Amino acid sequence: MEEIALHVNPISYSELRYSLEKYGFEIERLYRDKPKRHQWAHWPAVALIRLLGRLTTERKRRERWTMALQSDEILLGGNTLIVHATKQ
Repeated sequence: MEEIALHVNPISYSELRYSLEKYGFEIERLYRDKPKRHQWAHWPAVALIRLLGRLTTERKRRERWTMALQSDEILLGGNTLIVHATKQ
């Protein structure tokens, strides 16, 4: 019997969201399976990213998915990002 080796290549949130929207899906909510340990060490960087994000206009924030990209699920992550999306 032939052995099959699989390698999972992670894709970025932006690529995933683009693909979902291209095929008519809308992201309802993001989840993470388990918060990473020692994520408190990332809070200064997270705060800076969120502060800089607020300096852009509302229109640009919507166009660039700023709110989703600055969510705890994306910035602080976990082992797995879980996406709840529905077909329009």
